[in-house]
Amino acid sequence: MWFKRTDQQAMRGDVMVFLSKPEDLESVLVASRLQGVPLRVRIGGAAKGYCSAVLATITAGDCSALLIKPLAPEDGNRLLQLRRVVRIEFALQAEQFRTYSLSGIFLGTDTYDDQPALRVSYPDPRRDFRIEPALERPLPVAIQLAGARVTEYIFNICEGGIGFYCRKKTAELQAGTSLRIMFELPGGTRVESEAVVQWLQDIVPAQTVHGIACGCYCAAEFVRLDNAMRSAIISYIDQREQEEVQTRFHNEAEWHVL
Repeated sequence: MWFKRTDQQAMRGDVMVFLSKPEDLESVLVASRLQGVPLRVRIGGAAKGYCSAVLATITAGDCSALLIKPLAPEDGNRLLQLRRVVRIEFALQAEQFRTYSLSGIFLGTDTYDDQPALRVSYPDPRRDFRIEPALERPLPVAIQLAGARVTEYIFNICEGGIGFYCRKKTAELQAGTSLRIMFELPGGTRVESEAVVQWLQDIVPAQTVHGIACGCYCAAEFVRLDNAMRSAIISYIDQREQEEVQTRFHNEAEWHVL
């Protein structure tokens, strides 16, 4: 089970270790006897954590993946189908002041020893891990498409692209559509880039975001993003990730029990 964080531990402070390479994760898991290590899985940058456990690691060519148990509660397994980017956290009994963290992409369902399993890859988190802007510091984004310009709000961002809320689907806004996006990061860095729409998803019922009624999500991938802008995005992701970690460590009295 997850160890409980005592008041003494909270005062001393926990250390979050981010694992960015497959070999780093494998060395930690092998040292901890791998199988059965309990996990907390966060989907798409959400605060809610789901319980799971490691079953095995898989390496095929340049691709590395974890096989983990289906999530509990069960609604997490359905959410994975929609928002595939996950953050996995785990702690070892022998290292009660340290928590390990890595990003991954849900690849699909699998089996292990005739039991259901989930397959999750773990690539470089800086490209694939998406973070959500702080509620008190939203990121408006100007979308230029077919000669028109409209302002929407970013719901998540990674090095490779953004997801943003849309008022509604239009004939011009479809998967494969090219558009231009412009937004400003905290600190004043202005990001401008061509982008290509990857997918759209309806929001049912419609959701009001910063006073705007939005009917769908849109995910867009950057095209030829300037290196300085890319570095600024990476810095912003790191900053937001550290903010979330600090908030969770201060607000949670104990880890979930599997």
